[in-house]
Amino acid sequence: GKDRHIYLERDAAKELEEIWWPAIAFINEKGNRVTENQEVIIESDGTVEYREKFKVTLSTKYEMTRFPFDRQVLKAEVESFAWNSEKLEFHIEEDLVGFSEDFEIPEQTMTHIDEHLETVMEARDRHPFSELVTEIFVYRNPAYYVTKVCFPLGLIVAISWAVFWMEPTDLADRMAISFTGVLTSAAYQFVVTDVVPRHVNNTFLGNFVLVTFLMQILTAVENVAVRTLHYQGHELAAKMVDRLCRVIVPLFFIAICAIIASAQIFRDDRLNDVGLLSIVIGLPVFLVLAAWCMTRRFKARHPDYHSAKPVTKNRKSNDWNATQDLDVESVDYNDSEEEAKGNADCENARPLKPRHTMIDMSGSIGSPKTLNSDN
Repeated sequence: GKDRHIYLERDAAKELEEIWWPAIAFINEKGNRVTENQEVIIESDGTVEYREKFKVTLSTKYEMTRFPFDRQVLKAEVESFAWNSEKLEFHIEEDLVGFSEDFEIPEQTMTHIDEHLETVMEARDRHPFSELVTEIFVYRNPAYYVTKVCFPLGLIVAISWAVFWMEPTDLADRMAISFTGVLTSAAYQFVVTDVVPRHVNNTFLGNFVLVTFLMQILTAVENVAVRTLHYQGHELAAKMVDRLCRVIVPLFFIAICAIIASAQIFRDDRLNDVGLLSIVIGLPVFLVLAAWCMTRRFKARHPDYHSAKPVTKNRKSNDWNATQDLDVESVDYNDSEEEAKGNADCENARPLKPRHTMIDMSGSIGSPKTLNSDN
């Protein structure tokens, strides 16, 4: 006939059971699709139009290496489960395909949408299947992670560098600052772990938090090294290490962050390995060599400078012994000339024999005799 028939909800579902149905399904569907409304329109010429409002959860592969500065492509793949491309082919209707202007994704900003047709092979049939692929291009808004994670962690690392201006003997205060930063970095590790899936372990944010953690650990190691140098009498080397760290550590931290960012931009995991190995091995070795070179250079320019060696106590004899010989020229004697001359005469004089006094008790009690003897 010439009439147009419209079927809704249950009538639409019943009508679909009586006519040919393409059995359309989402290939990347996760879970069951929930149908809310159905509509079937049959034109007078036999053309059938099917409309459906539904809820579905789709899965897609995320590229998380640049997180939280990542860009994603969200896909919706529609394909017939029963009919191959010989019996069913999709065609794009430009006026009908698209998204509403109010469409939003949490933490994501949509840039554009692309629809195209593909022909894919499936294991269930020897012939290819026609597939409609819709791609939604989005990028993440990183403001939350920058203000809540990156900026506070960077500020904490910068505050921990204050130990380089403290005295080497203040080990307790220096370690308190360093371990506060270590615990803070460890807490942020748990925050990042909750946000990123477990199988993703190479993101920009995760590597940044790991770098801050290692920098705090190296700060604590530097505190112990400087205190040890000072205790062993190498005050010059201890001061040189602190002075080097004031300049080298901030520059090194900025360089490592740049390397990690480059690894995410160029998608080269080897740069991440280079950055982490530089922190663990490169920075300590460089600081030791630089401190040794600067110490030798300083001693070459100031040959009269001597580092005071610590005084140790002999546990057995309870005598205090210095580990460094005294320089006779540097000892100041306050003796006067007369005292020095008297001391010299006493040293050159002949030693006297002891004088013994003996008392003879053989006499009477009232008149004892005293015998003097040189023996």
